[in-house]
Amino acid sequence: MNPSQVTGPDTTGPDGARPDGVPAPLGNGLKVRHLTMMGLGSAIGAGLFLGTGVGIAKAGPAVLISYLIAGLIVISVMRMLGEMGAAVPASGSFSEYARIGIGEWAGFTMGWLY
Repeated sequence: MNPSQVTGPDTTGPDGARPDGVPAPLGNGLKVRHLTMMGLGSAIGAGLFLGTGVGIAKAGPAVLISYLIAGLIVISVMRMLGEMGAAVPASGSFSEYARIGIGEWAGFTMGWLY
């Protein structure tokens, strides 16, 4: 039996397979929330490209260098948060890591700022 011909109630197990071992067919179709997110992502992406183009036209390649530096800082911060999360698992946001690593005032400040 072809898996695309399998119909009936969805009785899939935790691994996504049906009791007879045939994998469940994937659903197709876009819902309103999918289209909304696609539209939002397209608008944000177009705005970033236009904003970058205007900045490059006015300031030159220094904008690209500043984007590169900002990107490296973001990557570094995310890697540091990942390392702290693996070394000291704590319940809460990253303000908890600021509290543990720097002090109560840093955790309080990070909690209010973010």
